[in-house]
This record gives sequence, structure tokens and C-alpha cells, in this order.
Amino acid sequence: MALTTGTLSPDTLTGTAETDLIFGRGGADFVSGRAGNDAIFAGSGDDTIAGDNIPVPALGGQLGTGPYISLDFGPYPPRFLGETPGNNLILADAGDDFILAGFGSDIVFGEAGNDTIFGFGAAGESPSGNTEIIRADGSDWLFGGGDDDSVLGGGSGDLLDGGTGRDTLSGGVGADTLIGGAGRDIFLYGLGLEPGVSGSVTGPDTGVGPGNRDVILDFRPGTDRLDLHGYNNPFPDPGGEPRPVFLGTDPFEASTGLQVRYEIEGGHTIVQFATRFGPPPRGLPVPVPEATGEIELVGVHHLTARDFILS
Repeated sequence: MALTTGTLSPDTLTGTAETDLIFGRGGADFVSGRAGNDAIFAGSGDDTIAGDNIPVPALGGQLGTGPYISLDFGPYPPRFLGETPGNNLILADAGDDFILAGFGSDIVFGEAGNDTIFGFGAAGESPSGNTEIIRADGSDWLFGGGDDDSVLGGGSGDLLDGGTGRDTLSGGVGADTLIGGAGRDIFLYGLGLEPGVSGSVTGPDTGVGPGNRDVILDFRPGTDRLDLHGYNNPFPDPGGEPRPVFLGTDPFEASTGLQVRYEIEGGHTIVQFATRFGPPPRGLPVPVPEATGEIELVGVHHLTARDFILS
């Protein structure tokens, strides 16, 4: 195991291709674990942490805007860091940290500070443009810690815990388990993107039925919100797309717009949505849709339109 230690000032710390133990200590550090199964202790300061060698230029965009879930790097310039997976343990400590957990099965503790945490799921040659993707199980455990965090999962079944504060959590593609923690949290959903294929839509980032849909363990109506505006059809009707609608417990209607409803099943609350991902049908009557995806809320909840963001 290779040991790398920083100083109390800003450092650039780079691991090896083997198993690394990296201590950032103080300062606004840039830490890259490179390949191997690494343990990274960033220390205090506003740090930028990459668990693996990760190519990130293709991930630009705005968090939670438009039909796709993507990441706004803000003041952090895109960097090409390589492409080797590893299973990492990352403890960021205090400070506003930007964390790329990397490919593989990672455990991340954001700790204090307003952190942005991104856990890649599927491992591939490069998510920045190669169409040849090698599927791999990359189930991440991502913990935001204190303050207001943005926690984003990857392409497998992730566990996301926002901790205290007003957090934004997005599990990404796969059946994820999410915990908002204390504070007014937003659970962000939208169309999934094919890793490595720019603009390639795989469908919703949560499925239908047990084992396929996301589960939120601590949703609190009136405090937390489900942001489903990313499910609005990216191919609107020429004459205008119907406004998204919350139906309560009523059944879906014949419409091409986004519809959201819920039902109680086995003591849990199942949120269902129906949307359309393609151009409008020509010359055909609009059918009553089936559920496109579901989100399971543990417990019995009586939801209202105020619990959702639909546009």
C-alpha cells in the first residue's frame, strides 16, 4: 500500500495504480486516487476529490434543468483523469467538497460543508464519448453529511444519504435507496442517459415494480419534494404539450403529457408517473398510458401537488 500525505496548504495529491492511502490534511486540495482500491481522507478545506481516474468533460450541464440529469461543475474546470475503476473509501471532512467517487463500489462520507458528490456506476472505456461500454456493478454508498449537499448516484443500485441540511439527491439509473435526512430535501428524477453516448436516452431512471423502482426511506410530505420535471417529454407536440398534472389517487387519463399519481400498496406509498419519450403519434387516438416508472415511499402518505415539482 502506497502512503501519500499532504500539508496544511493546498496540495495536488496523486495516487498510484495500486492500493493507496492518501491523507490530504488541510488546505483546498486536489486529490486523485488513480487505479486501485484507495482510501482517501481529504481533511479540512474545499477539496476536489476523484476516487478513480475519471474522464469528466462530457458531464457538463445544469443539475436538475431540462429533461436530463447532469452535473454543473460550476467553478471546477473539466479535467481528464483517466479511466480505471476501483473500490474506494472517501472521507471528505469539513469544507465545500467536490467528489467524484469513480467507477466501482465506493463508500463516500461528505461530512461537514456544502458538498457535491457524484458516484459513477457502470465502468467503461470512457464515459466521455466511447460507445463501447463494459457493464459492471458499481453500487455506491454516498453520504452527504452536514449542510446542504448535492448527492448523485451512478448507473447501478446506490445508497444515498443526504444527512442534515437541505440536500438534493439523485440516484441515477438503477434501483436506488435514498435517505434525505434532516432538512428540506429534494429528490431529483429525470430521463437516464446512456453512459458514454452523448444525448442517448435510456428511459426513466427508476423502474416499475419491486426491485426495479427507487425506494425513499424517509420522505416527509410538506417538507421534502419529488422533482419529476425531468420526465416531461423532450419531443413536445407541435401544437404544444399538455401541462403536467398531479392526479392524486385517480387513474391515468388519455394524454400525451406527464401525469403523476399515487396509490397505497402493502403499507407503502407508490408514486407512479406516465410520460412519453418519442414524437407524438400521427392520426391515432391518444391511449390511456400505463406507468412509465415508480418511486416507493416507505410508509403511508397522503400526497398533494405541493409535494412535487413537475415543471
